[in-house]
Amino acid sequence: METTIADRFKILIKELKMTNNSFAISIGKNSSTINYIVDGKSKPSFDVLDAIFSTYPEINPAWLMRGQGSIRISTEKSSGQVDIIEKVEQFFSNKYEQLIEQKNNVINEQRFMLELLKSQLGKLECATGTGVVKHPAIVGVFLETLGQLA
Repeated sequence: METTIADRFKILIKELKMTNNSFAISIGKNSSTINYIVDGKSKPSFDVLDAIFSTYPEINPAWLMRGQGSIRISTEKSSGQVDIIEKVEQFFSNKYEQLIEQKNNVINEQRFMLELLKSQLGKLECATGTGVVKHPAIVGVFLETLGQLA
């Protein structure tokens, strides 16, 4: 059964448990404006519709203007949507934990290498007796390793 906009206004006002007058006051309009719409003598203006949707954002504009859908905008998610959202959240939570663990492992490996290099640096200076590292291969490895840590 198709309803008129006058019928939908009556249904809306009843759904909100209001009178024509209290509804008009709630949207900042004259009661005569609402009475004319409810009686089918006039159509709602853009200003009236805008006032309704601003005051009652849960009201479905498609329902009020064209009779399509339900009176209220559905804000509840179906159980399938909730399941998918929970799975996606769990996936990203697990991925985040894995990345944090990888980051911590890299940091620990770099700390270990730094300590190893510090300990080797002292040994190289002592081995030459001059405090200067003379072997080019050792100097190359040392500089390469320092470059990786930077």
